[in-house]
Amino acid sequence: MLLMLALGVDEATIIADYSLSNYYFSTFRAYTADVVRKLRWFGLNANALTPLLVAQPDILRASLDHLRSKYGSAERYLKEAVGLTDAESAALRALFLE
Repeated sequence: MLLMLALGVDEATIIADYSLSNYYFSTFRAYTADVVRKLRWFGLNANALTPLLVAQPDILRASLDHLRSKYGSAERYLKEAVGLTDAESAALRALFLE
């Protein structure tokens, strides 16, 4: 999500893009079944892990809202909290967008 924000992708597109991953969740869950079985030793099960593995639009929106409320914008968050410089931002855009 942060990379997409750094590239200037709008929030609605980011949420929609992340939500597409839910389409493949059942396949992913079957693929990782062995890992989930091993995590049972730590008291975790598939149902407990599901919220960590799916894209929940409400949580994504809340994250973006938090960035805006604390920093004013995602761009300011990337600069102030992450430390992304203008040069690094330009390099990311050149690498991924051009």
